[in-house]
Amino acid sequence: MKRAKILGAAAAIAYLTALGASLGGCGGSASSICDATCDCTGCSDSQYDECIDTYEDFERESDARDCLPEFDEYVDCIDDEIECRDGRVDADGCDTPLSRWLRCMS
Repeated sequence: MKRAKILGAAAAIAYLTALGASLGGCGGSASSICDATCDCTGCSDSQYDECIDTYEDFERESDARDCLPEFDEYVDCIDDEIECRDGRVDADGCDTPLSRWLRCMS
């Protein structure tokens, strides 16, 4: 069940980066990444709020599981890599930090 929840979290992150969101650690912030993705894809106020809420949920859960460094690494990567390509958000190059974070969370 925990594995399914983590995989759901990964899917949610993919959703966030595709829809208009993501995360933000020391280098990035929820608002800066959500702003960038919503500027790219367009999103409603409720989708933007959901982006921020999801980030905060992932941050809290990562902290509770002692995975905050891995979470921050992944968020920093997304903040560095996020680009808008033809109305779609892309964060190439973050597979390794994502894998580290998911491994820690499982």
